[in-house]
Parts: sequence; C-alpha cells; structure tokens
Amino acid sequence: MTRAGARTVPALLSAAGSCYPCAMKRTAVGFMVAPLWVPVVFAAALWLTGGQSGAIMQIAWLSFVFGYAGACLLGVPAFAWLRARGLTAAWVSAVAGFALGGVVLYLILVMVGLLLGVGVGQSLFGALQSFTTWGPWIIVCPVGSLVAITVWLIARPDRHVASGY
Repeated sequence: MTRAGARTVPALLSAAGSCYPCAMKRTAVGFMVAPLWVPVVFAAALWLTGGQSGAIMQIAWLSFVFGYAGACLLGVPAFAWLRARGLTAAWVSAVAGFALGGVVLYLILVMVGLLLGVGVGQSLFGALQSFTTWGPWIIVCPVGSLVAITVWLIARPDRHVASGY
C-alpha cells in the first residue's frame, strides 16, 4: 500500500528509460566537469597572447576558483529553476550561461573594487562602467555559455521532463 502522492518505481522511469538517481548523477558530473572550461580557455588565451608562465598559472587558478564558484552559486540554482519550469532546450541553457557569465564577471569586478579599497557605491558604478568596453565580456560570456552547454550535454535535462522530475 502506498500513500497518496508517493512515487512508485515505474513512475520514476522516464520515457528514455533512465531513472531519477541516474539523472541526478549526470547532473552532478556535469557541474563537476563543465566549469573546467573556464581555466582552460583563460589559460589558453593568455598563452596565445604571449603571457608568462607565472601569470598563466595565476589566471588558471583564479579562473578555476571563480568558475566553480559561479557554477555552484549561480549555475546550479539556475539549472534547477529552468528545469522545474520545463525550460530544458539547449538554446535556453546557452542563453542562461551567457547571462550568468556576465553576472559572474560583474561580481568579480565589484569584488576587485572592494578589495582595492574603493567604496561600495563607487565599486558598483565602476563595474557597471565596464559594460562600455567589450574586452572582458567578449570572452567571459561565451565561456559561460560553453559551460552551460557542457552541463546540458552531460545532464540532458530534456530527457527527464516526462518523469515529473
């Protein structure tokens, strides 16, 4: 006898034949693997522009930290929010990743301003002024999109909408 609203084993199976725990594992793997694009892209960009090895390592470590922080603090909630609303298409993930890449860059610029001893208001305004230059945005936003598409390709949230999860 099952209680009202309880899910039975057949209800956990999606049309693709995979179960909810398997989907959760793929999502977790996606969020562990996909943010690795961030240090790889930034280290490669710095190396291609003739950066020194010490600077390349520093950028790789910083981008590693900020890439995973962005994925955990912004990407996971965004993924869950989009999936709960049935927005599981690849292009939705790409657009969301593009936007979240911009949000992460904005937050980094605000933190840098605060670490340099600039006031909160001036730090927020200075980060907003960076929107007028395309330099960092032209790299960071597409990398956010690349991370999101990689998560989507591993997790494949579009295959699990039919099961209700």
